[in-house]
Parts: sequence; C-alpha cells; structure tokens
Amino acid sequence: MKKLLNLTLLFLIITTVISAKEYQISSPDGKNKVTVSVDKEIKYSVQYDNLSVIKPSTVSFTFKQAPPLGNDMEVVSDKKVSFDETWRPVLKRFESIRNNYN
Repeated sequence: MKKLLNLTLLFLIITTVISAKEYQISSPDGKNKVTVSVDKEIKYSVQYDNLSVIKPSTVSFTFKQAPPLGNDMEVVSDKKVSFDETWRPVLKRFESIRNNYN
C-alpha cells in the first residue's frame, strides 16, 4: 500500500512539472531575454545582460462583464519566428534602418 501511495505521489509531481510550459525568447544579440511560463497562472520575467529587470510576475485581466482571464490557461500552439531586414527610410535622417528580431 505504501508503494502505491509513493508511486501515486511521484506521478502527480511529474505530471505537474510536465504540464507547466515555459517559453524563452532572446534578442538577436542575446542581451534581452523574456521568459513566460504557463501553468495555473501566467508569469513572465525579463532579464538584460543576465541582470533581472522584472522578476517573475503574474499576468491576469479583470473585466467588468466577464470572468477574469489569466488562471488555468492552456497554450494551444507556439511558433518561433526570426526576422531580419534592412530598409531605407523616406526621410534621410538615417541611411538605412535594420529591423531584426526573434
């Protein structure tokens, strides 16, 4: 009986850890990092040059005529996209402008 209880507790802990999803995105130079975790709550944190700028903070929205949004959320899909282009502005303040992000 004790083994069954231990296995059940181990399964619950593993399921909880696996169900939490964490996403991290970095700037092209790697100095800026944003981490978002989705579990019972949505949390995010921001680092600049390995210095914590925003510690893990909860995100939620409260509406007047609808239930709160932010608890027990689920990620339906995710996709990583990188973009890098250089364009010439109409006003000649700069020769060219680079638009580069992940």
